[in-house]
Amino acid sequence: MTVVTTPIDDLDLTYAAELGDALFPLLDTLRETDPIHWHEKSRCWVVTRHEDLAEALSGRMPLSNVRQAAGAYSAIPPQEWPARLPNLIRYARHHITNIDPPDHTRMRKLLMRAFGKPVVEGIRPYARDIVA
Repeated sequence: MTVVTTPIDDLDLTYAAELGDALFPLLDTLRETDPIHWHEKSRCWVVTRHEDLAEALSGRMPLSNVRQAAGAYSAIPPQEWPARLPNLIRYARHHITNIDPPDHTRMRKLLMRAFGKPVVEGIRPYARDIVA
């Protein structure tokens, strides 16, 4: 894989919404130069073309969800994580967004059953009462 450095690499993508329209030229450049881009700072893939995104979401592209959410606790030095964030470190790797198929698929099926339309519609009156 060729590493392409772009101005987007300097951005913290968790604040992308605050950039507004200023983000579009960067994404356009990325789409032309490196449409499937690993963003090291955010530790995520930036996929900029619709056809690539559709393929990635289908599971046919070899992109992995397995990662360490370093950005989420980057203010804490990694050597302090076990002492300061023991449960987060222990369980985050098992979160559905951090695992690949077939485990992800199995867990997603369970969640879809638990949060499917019949279940959600069944608790709608209760949720409305709570909100009211």
